[in-house]
Amino acid sequence: MTIILGLNAYHGDSSACLVRDGEIVAAAEEERFRRIKHWAGFPSEAIRYCLAEARVSLTDVEHVAINSDPRSSFFKKVEFTLKHRPDLGLVIHRLRNQVKRHSVEAELAAAFPEMPFKGTVHRVEHHTAHLASAFLVSPFQEASVVSVDGFGDFSSAAWGIGSGEEEARLRQRSAELGIADRIAWHGGTVGERQIAEIANTCKVFTYAGSVGLILIHGFAYGLPAIVHYNRWEHGPEIAALRPGENGVTFKQGDATSLAKAAAALVSDPHRLSTMSAAAIATTEQSFNASDMAERFCRAVALLDQTEPSRSEPL
Repeated sequence: MTIILGLNAYHGDSSACLVRDGEIVAAAEEERFRRIKHWAGFPSEAIRYCLAEARVSLTDVEHVAINSDPRSSFFKKVEFTLKHRPDLGLVIHRLRNQVKRHSVEAELAAAFPEMPFKGTVHRVEHHTAHLASAFLVSPFQEASVVSVDGFGDFSSAAWGIGSGEEEARLRQRSAELGIADRIAWHGGTVGERQIAEIANTCKVFTYAGSVGLILIHGFAYGLPAIVHYNRWEHGPEIAALRPGENGVTFKQGDATSLAKAAAALVSDPHRLSTMSAAAIATTEQSFNASDMAERFCRAVALLDQTEPSRSEPL
């Protein structure tokens, strides 16, 4: 059993959250107990509440994470101080605040003398904490995550890619099958340059789930598509697919069908080349930004013409 205690301390809305074996057991803001809105300081009462709800003591906690790392952006802080020479009182206040953040162990010892803490304290960069709190409780195995916050260890924003447990499981499975050296794990790809570097080394575009705009993206790079044949499960962009011309289909949810479709396509260089040219032509002739915008405008105009007047009964 692993127990983790997360803290927001010495900042507005100080709070605590207790997680046991990956599940949130209890969470509370300090203001609920001190009766002071947006209370800032060490959330000792919130911690006490979380421990009581979980029926554990502080001694049982293996890890404490606090959402700030005084060492983060250290040289940026020094550079700013030398360039702008802020008010001495502000500098002293900030230094005192940072000293408190370094003394989490002492704060715990003072607040819970009967429960010696024997675990490890982790000082997590502020934006990293925000990113984790958004992604780790989400239903996604992989996602782009963004943090925008005026207070954040001397930075106001951060972004990254969240990766869940599925990748680790698939890596292990690929090693068991002896094909790990034939698989490239790119993770989340959001920048066009990175996408281009990957796409230009590929022969086909495969999407096992419900495909959308990324189908057009793949066609633009000359990649024939391999998608399941249930068109009603896909986005409207599936209209660009012409099976046998710019892509092929497989039976939905059938891994063997997908494998056979991919093997048949990549093993036929002439067919692959013909489909690649057709994929590019699809975006050049029809499914491009200007063409799609024109069709959208026509649809809106048609909708406007067929909408009943306010005087007509609905």
